[in-house]
Amino acid sequence: MVSTASTQAEKNNIAILVGVATPPQYRGKGFATRVVAKLCNDVINDGKVIYLFYNNPTAGSIYKKIGFQEVGEWMVMGFKV
Repeated sequence: MVSTASTQAEKNNIAILVGVATPPQYRGKGFATRVVAKLCNDVINDGKVIYLFYNNPTAGSIYKKIGFQEVGEWMVMGFKV
């Protein structure tokens, strides 16, 4: 196995794409693209909508190539007690 991807928080008709990873020596060869595309097809065939959050521009280009579209930006916030 070279690349991996999974989903989490699968509820009703939603799944969040997570855990996409490829070791550096195998990047740029399309492995992650194929794994993510297959996973997305499987999830869509189960009747779910896929969401993802990323902060890596290289990863973003892979997601866009597969067909993901940016719908907004998000930020992480903390709460101090």
